[in-house]
Amino acid sequence: MMITPNRLTVLRVIITVGICAILLTATKIPELVFAFLLFVLACLTDWWDGELARKKNMISNFGKIADPVADKILVLSLLFSFVYLEIYSIWWVIPILIREVVVTWIRTQKILQGKIIAAEFSGKIKTVVQLLAAGAAFLVLLAIRANQSFDVIKTLRMVVYAFLLCANALTLFSGYLFLKRNPN
Repeated sequence: MMITPNRLTVLRVIITVGICAILLTATKIPELVFAFLLFVLACLTDWWDGELARKKNMISNFGKIADPVADKILVLSLLFSFVYLEIYSIWWVIPILIREVVVTWIRTQKILQGKIIAAEFSGKIKTVVQLLAAGAAFLVLLAIRANQSFDVIKTLRMVVYAFLLCANALTLFSGYLFLKRNPN
């Protein structure tokens, strides 16, 4: 049986639930490593579903809608999990949340009008940088749980903040482009 891009998209959402459940309850480093590996798998499903859809000509309206939503679920779930774990402040996540809600709302309105808006390149780059920020946050959490030195943790946090700064800039920029191309 062939795995379809849409199944991979649904799998990404299921994996996200598992990642967050482990992340928020983990007490041991191997559990966090497992959550990180699931995170990598979720990121790979995002890449793989797109590749499959294009190469096998399996692009569907469901995929055009569900894939960006699955990305938002993955990104926002992880970003909020790391806020809860006090890796960074919620203020790093609020602009991302607002942009994602606005874009999803407009996409939904367009769907109700019979129009499908596929993800744009700037939105895909934004998602990659957001996922890099989440990946770096995993490293901070692992360093904290492994009792690494203050300097190591501080350096890793600076990396997270750099990714979050870039993620926020790209989030706002891609949101601006989306609104410009898709006025209500």
